[in-house]
Amino acid sequence: MKIFAKILSWLKVMPSFKRTVEVEKSSELQEGDSDASSGRQAKALMYVERKRLILTDYIFEYLADKHRIHILDGGARDALEDLRWKPHDTKNLKFIGFEPDPAEYKILTNEIRERKIDFTVFPFGLWSHKCEKTLYETESGGASSLFVPNKRLVDRWKMQSSQTILLGEKATQVKKFYTVPCESLDRLWVKKKIKRVDFLKLNIQGSEKKVLEGAKRVLKNCLGIQIEVSFVESYIKRPFFSDVDPLLRSLGFHFYDIVGHHYLGRKDSKITARHLPGLNGLHGQFIEGHAVYFRDPIDKFPKSEKWTLKSILTLVSLLETYHQIEAAFELLIWSENYFEGKGMGSEASTIQKIRKNGEQDYLEFMGPSTATVIGVGT
Repeated sequence: MKIFAKILSWLKVMPSFKRTVEVEKSSELQEGDSDASSGRQAKALMYVERKRLILTDYIFEYLADKHRIHILDGGARDALEDLRWKPHDTKNLKFIGFEPDPAEYKILTNEIRERKIDFTVFPFGLWSHKCEKTLYETESGGASSLFVPNKRLVDRWKMQSSQTILLGEKATQVKKFYTVPCESLDRLWVKKKIKRVDFLKLNIQGSEKKVLEGAKRVLKNCLGIQIEVSFVESYIKRPFFSDVDPLLRSLGFHFYDIVGHHYLGRKDSKITARHLPGLNGLHGQFIEGHAVYFRDPIDKFPKSEKWTLKSILTLVSLLETYHQIEAAFELLIWSENYFEGKGMGSEASTIQKIRKNGEQDYLEFMGPSTATVIGVGT
């Protein structure tokens, strides 16, 4: 105390020294404010550019270190390039994949080794039961399938990006075919090759419905699905969206979105609509996309007896990953009341903290809504 008193006495008789201290202190505060502002701007940029996810970051602060989202990719050829998982910390993800194409399997395993990702890949395909199937390998590797390309239809197509053109007859030309082993997901579950699946991704050129038919046990605890669905018969006797959707609904999944829309033009047309500035958004016939489904605990209540803090938070993270932000916050609000009603105050408190922090950050970093809400409180 005597030291502080002495300093004060010095300041009284040395006003210039006092002003110098105040200026230095003010400068330090400004630098601190500047650093904080710069930090907030950097953080905002990460969220706006989807390099990180707000709710997911908070969620994994509360989940145990060893908790991971288990993602099963039925056609693992391009699994490592899926941008939806880029905002996640790789230590929070575990992948399981299947690739029956020997060359692609080798490429994938080498990439996994180089990137040091937790990714188990199996060198066989998926079907409704254990069997052997013919794999038709096409010029465009992504079109390879266990179904035969419907050349009568696909040879009329023109596959265009904003700058290139690929004719359907070339992309789907079968260059070789061979027999590959296939397994069902439920058999792998029984054999304990698969222990948990939080999210299932199937992009396997027509085989999706068959895989679902052999995955009833695996899907029982699965929280979400991304599945390729077709609206035309691009492969002979392939199932359509109208075949897949009722099956998934019967298994308790709710349709949310279609992503990765695939539009095609016509080979015989000299005009490529996608290359014309005035028609850039009008790309032609919509032939297929990737339908996204999730569980909906709110819709199933009061039968939602098996939901835990981990399963709720995992589902919230998956919803955020697929841009279902409002559904994620709705689920947080509902689950807060759900856990309170079960006398699970600690879980409810955790949910509340994540929700409030998430709301604050979304408003601060992503920009507050200026819309007028009609019908609320009126």
